Amino acid sequence: MCRIIASIVVGVLACALNAGSAVAGVAAPHSTVEGKTLGEWSADWWKYVFSVPSADSPLFDTTGAKAHIGQSGSVFFLAGTLSINGVPPAGPSTFDRTVTVGPDQFLFFPVKNSWADNLGVDSPSTVQQLRDQAAAGVDVVTGLHASIDGAEVANLTDHREVSPAFSYTIPNDNVFNRFGFNFPAQTVSPAVADGYYLMVEPLAPGVHTINFGQGQGPDSGLDVTYHLNVTSAVPLPGAAWAGMVTLPLLLVARRLCRL
Repeated sequence: MCRIIASIVVGVLACALNAGSAVAGVAAPHSTVEGKTLGEWSADWWKYVFSVPSADSPLFDTTGAKAHIGQSGSVFFLAGTLSINGVPPAGPSTFDRTVTVGPDQFLFFPVKNSWADNLGVDSPSTVQQLRDQAAAGVDVVTGLHASIDGAEVANLTDHREVSPAFSYTIPNDNVFNRFGFNFPAQTVSPAVADGYYLMVEPLAPGVHTINFGQGQGPDSGLDVTYHLNVTSAVPLPGAAWAGMVTLPLLLVARRLCRL
């Protein structure tokens, strides 16, 4: 079974800012941040969303309350919702979420993305074939939009990043089980990802808003608003976040299966 899913901070920014984005603090396409390319960060994003048990997954969280589960480090991953074979789980297509983050955390999220691997496939595809499948999930995308504090991020299609081949690990209670796939805990390799991602440098303490969505294409009519509460002190990890609300961004997903 070949899968393609298409969507819906400590330190100093170690990359050039994208003058064409029209929004200060948005990293230029193909930049390097905290020692990794944005393509490498896209692989880490997928590792993160797959590693969280389904019951705690930010992909199915309607308020953002679970966005901190499984996160650590200077780059904070924003996630969203998931659909398989074009059918999303029961829930809204418009989201309004809130997250509390520290003043030194970068924010990394997909505007639209896809991934492919050989999980459950009898005749595995090569890495290049997987890349072609992942690319198909974003090639037809139109109508993307993203804004930070009301300022539109221009030239979103310039922000397309391709990951290196990577592996990811799923727990027994994994996100696929919500769609009737009974995959046990395992490590999946190889996997590849493709899509449009934004890396945002640490925001000033206070309240910020991110709005994001897609107006046209196979996964249309999606709109998400995120309210970010940026604290004036670096947050404590782990259980210290309990009870805080969070901010996943929209991930719209499509899955193509080969029996």
